[in-house]
Amino acid sequence: MNQKFFVIEGIDGSGKSTLAEGLFKKITEKYKCIKISEPTNESLWGKEIRNILKSGQKQDKALSLKLRELFKKDRIWDIENRILPALENNKIVLLDRYYFSTAAYQGETNNEVNEIINEYKEDSKIINPHCVLYLNLGIEEALQRVKQRNDKKEIFEYRDSLKRIINNYEYILRTHKFSFPIYVLNAKNNIHDLLTEAAGILKIPL
Repeated sequence: MNQKFFVIEGIDGSGKSTLAEGLFKKITEKYKCIKISEPTNESLWGKEIRNILKSGQKQDKALSLKLRELFKKDRIWDIENRILPALENNKIVLLDRYYFSTAAYQGETNNEVNEIINEYKEDSKIINPHCVLYLNLGIEEALQRVKQRNDKKEIFEYRDSLKRIINNYEYILRTHKFSFPIYVLNAKNNIHDLLTEAAGILKIPL
């Protein structure tokens, strides 16, 4: 397996982290791999983002714009300090959330979603993944999973916000074209089936 950069996307509760961990374990049986989640824990911008999300602040226009800016700075830091060095050292990169999440979470309208996606597409510092795995999950299933978790609710883990975010993801998939494939996986499936499907897409032997 040559060096690859894979992204896993989806709403809160869709199972991204569980799938990323399962793929990481399988990949590292034979290859060098790093697993990353965004926002980062290392950069100043990533730490600020995490503090905001955990604070319970209600998202308004000002906060949305601030998060959008912070995510961009944190993402460029991540690319320069972790993703590119890993790829240059022939490591496989598994990334939990990329700029699609920024568009889906910060976009209040279709125009804002388009603006964010195009901003990243046109930025030479942003590198393209080899493919994206999008875990598709309905709002009721997502809310049930979120309720089962013990962690404090983040500002995006409310019904209206999740509905908007799901609609934004669907809009991106429906209207935007990328130079890499995006695969839609049914997040209702159990983790074994999801892992098998994802491994097949990424051509990882199980």
